[in-house]
Amino acid sequence: MLVRSSGSFNRIRRLRPPRRRRGLAAPGPAGYRDPVSDYDSPLVDVTMLLDEGPPVSTAVVVPSATRRTLWLNGVDPRLEGRSFGLVVRARGDEPIVAERAMWWPRGGPHYWYEAHAVAGIAAPARSWAFADAEIGGTGEASTYVLLANPSTSPAFVEVVARAGTVAPSRAMTLAPLSRATVDLSTFCPPLRYSVSVESSVPIVAERATYSSASSVPWAAGLALAGTPRQ
Repeated sequence: MLVRSSGSFNRIRRLRPPRRRRGLAAPGPAGYRDPVSDYDSPLVDVTMLLDEGPPVSTAVVVPSATRRTLWLNGVDPRLEGRSFGLVVRARGDEPIVAERAMWWPRGGPHYWYEAHAVAGIAAPARSWAFADAEIGGTGEASTYVLLANPSTSPAFVEVVARAGTVAPSRAMTLAPLSRATVDLSTFCPPLRYSVSVESSVPIVAERATYSSASSVPWAAGLALAGTPRQ
C-alpha cells in the first residue's frame, strides 16, 4: 500500500488543524456522497490496483484532525473476490497516515478469528529486502510477496529467496498500475529465507506469512512492508 500527498487501509487520518476554505464534496463508497466540508483540501483519493484490468478508484472526505474507516469490500462490485493493492493520495499538501487492516473468517462471514495490519509505504523503490520468510515447518507456513506497480511503465521484477547456498528466484513482468502475488512455495523448498526484490522501476513490496495450528488453516497471520534498499 502506497500513501502520498499530492504536493500504499482502511484507516485514514489527517494530522493538521483545519484551515477554512470553500466547500468540497466527493462521491464515497457504494454511491454514498459525503456532506460538503469547509476544511482545506479534505479529499483523499483511494485507488485499487488489480491483478488484471483497470484500477478502481474512489474518494473520501477526511477533514483535518479526524480519521475515517473505509470498508473496501463495499466500494465497488469489481473488487468482489479479488486481491488488490492500494494507492492513497491526499489532494492537498498536508500529510496523512493510512494503514490497511484485514480479517478472515472461519465458519461464517461474521466470525473473524484472525487478522493483520500494515502501515502504508511513503514511496516506491526499485529494491526491497525482507529478513524473514518461512515455507513449511511445524506451522505449515505459507509466505507471499505482494507487489504493486503504481507507475505507468511496466516493471521487470526478480524475487530471490536466500537460505545459505539455496537461492531460488522468480522473474516476472508487472504491468503498469497493477499488482501481483508471488507464492514462494511455488518455487522454494520448505525452509526459512530472507527475500530480496529488484525492479526496473520503483514499486511497492510487502510480505505476508500465514501458519496453521490445531487443524485450523491460517490460524495466525502477519503482514509487513519491505525495507527499501535504494
